[in-house]
Amino acid sequence: MKKYSICVFISILLTVFYSTSWAIESQWSGNFRTRWFSEKDWSGNSLRKYEKDRTQVDMRANVAYTANIHDNLKFVSDFRMESAYGGAFAVGSKPKDVKMRQLYMDFSLNNANFIIGQQDFYEARGLLIYDAAPAFNFKYDLNDKLGVNFIWMKTAEGSKSIDGDFDGDGNVESIKTDDIRDLDFYIVSSTVKLNPNITFKPYLAYGTSDELWQNPGTWGEYGWLPNAEFFDNIDLVYLGFDADASFGPASVWFTAIYQTGTADVDENAAIYNQIKDYSISGFTAAGGGSLNLGKITLSGQLFFATGDDDLNDDDISCFVPGEGGYYYWSEIMGLGSNDDDILDNMEWALSNIIGGGAGVSVSPIDKLTMDFSLWYAAALEDFIGKKTGQLVEASTYGTEVNAVIGYELMDNLKFTFIGAYVFAGDAITEKLPDDANPYSVLGQLKLTF
Repeated sequence: MKKYSICVFISILLTVFYSTSWAIESQWSGNFRTRWFSEKDWSGNSLRKYEKDRTQVDMRANVAYTANIHDNLKFVSDFRMESAYGGAFAVGSKPKDVKMRQLYMDFSLNNANFIIGQQDFYEARGLLIYDAAPAFNFKYDLNDKLGVNFIWMKTAEGSKSIDGDFDGDGNVESIKTDDIRDLDFYIVSSTVKLNPNITFKPYLAYGTSDELWQNPGTWGEYGWLPNAEFFDNIDLVYLGFDADASFGPASVWFTAIYQTGTADVDENAAIYNQIKDYSISGFTAAGGGSLNLGKITLSGQLFFATGDDDLNDDDISCFVPGEGGYYYWSEIMGLGSNDDDILDNMEWALSNIIGGGAGVSVSPIDKLTMDFSLWYAAALEDFIGKKTGQLVEASTYGTEVNAVIGYELMDNLKFTFIGAYVFAGDAITEKLPDDANPYSVLGQLKLTF
């Protein structure tokens, strides 16, 4: 039923916005890709290879429609459809549901801009959020050098609990309703242009939820927040900044975030008798730069995020990324181009890690680019291994080699080849017999319009 509703919605859009009685400028954009990839020894162990290894051909289409009603008002919708070959598009199969990635209105009143609805976010290099979320997004430019931004995001919607007070005859005296299982994020930031080449962006973020254990989101699904499945009320505060600067052919960037907060354990949780509340504190920092030498560009970055120094106490000292936060760096250990999965014991964002990498991008001829990079990462604190369920001592995650080659076959059509190999360390293999080095190969053809 859902797919038919979306098809009807798209049909209404086409009918309304192509009507000649509307003075609307319509814009279509998007892309279509098809790719083949193979990921091997993804678990870091040859005996467990079938748990995470994949080889498949898939496709994805993104189509965005923008209705520019006038200079200060527009409507944006963005749809996605994807499937593996032989999946939703197998012989005799029915069409797969269309996913709605973005759906929002964007309007400006003098120096104020409002974006309301489902929209993409990239805050704090992705460490606070790198995803689409329903939100109220307000921006105001005080002048050409200073702007402020307020964002409220509803990253999870729960329900309402009803609690009543009754008199001696059983009659209701009062009714109280409480929102539960909601997960809300608030971000206040300011963009300061110190000069045309230097930008400084401080921000303060606050995340809060009641009865988190009923809907822990990515915090629980990916294990970013230890014991999230036991928490009732949680309050997290992030204080940080981004800095960017360019000097001729060189550019540098830096991000730092301090995090603090508390979490109460639900009284029905299994651990309630041992620990009733947790304090949360963590820190992360990342920085890098690039140097453009014409047909050659050099780049590098370093990153760091605290881990939990005592897994048995009531202090969670690892950095906890924001709900929907992701950090991309290398092709395998750092999500990369194929971000559907991650290696055992690695994180989708920065936590319990120190590392970095360096790369070179070469464009020997027009339409051809070749990128090569070398990466290293290690765990800062001991952790519980995903394969054995036992304590793993802090050690090297691995050293990774990447090669990305892209060639423009024609305007708006590009072929990309990606190869990556990880020399896995003990933090991935957990010192088990039959350890293996993960590797991946990918070929992609992408059309844009």
